[in-house]
Order: sequence, then C-alpha cells, then structure tokens
Amino acid sequence: MPDTDNVSGSDAYEYVEVYNNTDKTIQFGQDYYFYYNNKDKWTPASSISIPARSPIVFWIMNGVNETIDERDFIRNFNAAADLVEGVNLFRINGNGGMANTASRNIQIRSVVDNSVIVSASYDKEHVSVNKGIEYQLPDTNSTDMVLLPTAGKNPATPGIVQDEQLTQRSQGTLPEIIHSPVGTVNVKDLEILAIVKNLNDGVNPIPEVQLLYKTPAQARYTMITMSNSGGEQYRATIPAVALVESKLDYKIRVRSTVESYSVNVNTPEFNADQAPQLLVTELVPNSTNVPGLLPMLMNLSKYIIIPINQ
Repeated sequence: MPDTDNVSGSDAYEYVEVYNNTDKTIQFGQDYYFYYNNKDKWTPASSISIPARSPIVFWIMNGVNETIDERDFIRNFNAAADLVEGVNLFRINGNGGMANTASRNIQIRSVVDNSVIVSASYDKEHVSVNKGIEYQLPDTNSTDMVLLPTAGKNPATPGIVQDEQLTQRSQGTLPEIIHSPVGTVNVKDLEILAIVKNLNDGVNPIPEVQLLYKTPAQARYTMITMSNSGGEQYRATIPAVALVESKLDYKIRVRSTVESYSVNVNTPEFNADQAPQLLVTELVPNSTNVPGLLPMLMNLSKYIIIPINQ
C-alpha cells in the first residue's frame, strides 16, 4: 500500500502486510528484514512474532506520521480485521516511505545470509489512493509474488488475507520468449525485437511483455513495456543515451519467465579537441546570507526608479 490519504503532505498510512505461511511462529526482525528499492534496509525496533498461518501489518513510518494514533489508521481503511497495535499492527521505520510514481520492489530477506525469501514488485499503474496491491503465492521455483489482476483496484484490507492469495495461480502454458541478440552495437537507439509465444494461456489475464536494461555499473534496471507489432512480435527501443558503457545487460520478462542477454557497445574514444572550449565546473546556488541585505533590497520598493536616457 504505497499511496494513502496524506497528513502534512505525506502518505500517512502506508503499510506492508506479511503472512506467515508456516505452521510455526516466525520472528521478524530477529530472523528476517525488509529490503526496499534494492538499497533500503527496514528492520523493526525489536523482534516481532508472527503466529503460524496468520498475517500482521507493518505500518510504514516516514518522518511525518509517527504521532498518528492507531485508531486513525484503522478508520482510514474501515478495517474489518481486528487490528491491535503491538499484536498484529506494528510500526516500522521506512525512511521516506514508498514511491507512488515509479516501479519499486520490496523483499523479505534472511538475517543469516541476506538471501531473498520472497519479493514483491509493483509499477506506478498499480498505485491508487487507499487501494491495496494484492499478491498471491509465487510460481513454483520462484520467490516473486504474483500480482493479482485486481491489484490497485479494490479498497485495501489490512490484516485480511483471501484464500486466493494463498494458492498458486493456474499455470496454463508458460510463455516462450524468442530473441536473437546482436553481438556488438554502436551508440544509437537499439531496437529490441522478440517473439513471445503462449502469451495467452487461456487461464490468466494477458500479461505485459517487459524489457529491462542497465549497464554493469548501474544498480537497478530501467523497465519499459514492449509494444505488440502484430501477431506474436513485440518491440521496444533502448535509447542511445543508455549506451554509456562498453556493455549493456538487458532482460525480456513475461510474468516469471525471464530471458537475459547482453550486448557489447562500441563507445567512442574521448577526443579532447571536440570538448567545449569552456566548462562549468562548479557552482553554489545557496550560501551564507549577508545581514541587512534583504531588508535593504525590500526598501527599494519605497522609491520610484527613473531610467536615464543613454
């Protein structure tokens, strides 16, 4: 739930619902933690017990909503679950909170070896005020939670898990991605073409075909949606400005089916003769104020300024 009603200009009631899918109590914080946006570690102030086959709700603190009462949280969602702070509702520091206008990912990782236990991703089109982004069990041999078709469309239900969320989706026929990568490219727009078979499995809604790309030095992939150009053919363009290193990595993804590729880039050698004659190397847009300067400038409004003819 990355977008909620605001308090003082910030989302007040963002939360992550976590379900214990085992027959024993799990200690969150002691044994597990959140990893958000591939860089932010969220750990509760103390270890939290999650009872077997039960959900709890982590209320995300963002620097603005710390003083809000739990009753306001419950009222905001007309929560049907019996939420009680310290029992099944817990606050956790989430730095600035979750993004509303960009794709993001949140993982649950093991404290022991930082391995990914489960991963949930969303895109900006799934985000709507006070609407829940709901997931169901990952596919076999995957840690990626599966977005439900209703994700971002229905009012959020913190503390309530539907039976559908605890079962795997019907697999039908898995998509097949056919793509022939080139070995080396020049620095110009790179068009990616792919054939995607079995996209309509007759069971699940037709998913997006996604293209993700990054350079080796970049931590996160940029994701764009590939467009259908007729039949089973899909295309997307990686802009030339992304080809800034000697290698580019990219993936084509359809649900849990992912194919990875890389391409070498002929980056031009630096030519000092083609560099600009003048360079802006530093600037300071904000500095220490000079006492009395602002009042002096404000006092100019008392005077009539008469231009002098040249």
